[in-house]
Amino acid sequence: MTNTFGAALSVPWPSHELTSSYFSFYTIPFALMNIHFLYRYWSVAQPTRLELFSRPQFVALISLYPITQGVSWFFIAFSMRTDSAEISVQEVKAVCLDSFNVSIDEGWLLMDNWRNGQLNVWVVQIILIMIVIMFGSFSVATWLVASTYQDILKATTLSPKHRTIQYTLLAAVCAQTFVPVVCVYIPYFLAIVCPFLSIPMFGVALHFLALLSIFPAWDALVIIVMIKDYRIGLARAVGLRKKEKVQLLNLNTQFTSAVIST
Repeated sequence: MTNTFGAALSVPWPSHELTSSYFSFYTIPFALMNIHFLYRYWSVAQPTRLELFSRPQFVALISLYPITQGVSWFFIAFSMRTDSAEISVQEVKAVCLDSFNVSIDEGWLLMDNWRNGQLNVWVVQIILIMIVIMFGSFSVATWLVASTYQDILKATTLSPKHRTIQYTLLAAVCAQTFVPVVCVYIPYFLAIVCPFLSIPMFGVALHFLALLSIFPAWDALVIIVMIKDYRIGLARAVGLRKKEKVQLLNLNTQFTSAVIST
């Protein structure tokens, strides 16, 4: 008896390379957010290090972090390459056709966890690698956020206005990170783990591609809502706020000065 749990990502592309690329590109924003968290942490705890971000060598070095993560996800996804003739593909294609009335022949990436009562050890290894990468990135982000918040609280050289600005910027980055967590990381995690454990995905499978599609727009919207200057700019762009008039001083205005002798 066949017992198949498939976590699949498919798009109507005739290439496993393109499907793997599509899969990996959505994991890069979270790595970029960690770099932003590092910048926020240094801006409070070690401001002198911010100068490194203007050095091409450092930018090239730190760019390796999101690039390495994206490439890792690509090869992990590509390792799940599945031939269209395999029985697991036929099973998932039938479900896809029944649920969405869509027939996709190529580009499937499937995790055939169990087959005829046999555990697919290679799939288990892939799942463990994915979980390590996801929780590793999330742990780094959590540590940087907590450390930045604590340093803002303990900072004695920050003015009240500067402290408020730091809180606002940290909150904005946290909110911006919340978007890929909800739209990418949680759906990825459920799609990977739930079929393996034979537990329901709570409707995520039906909205998986929709969540991925709305991610870029919501990511930008969060920043516009959180940052005042962006909100004002958007309001002016759509005509909801008039441009402020700049009043010039009358050239005939008399100025007086006082000299204090010591």
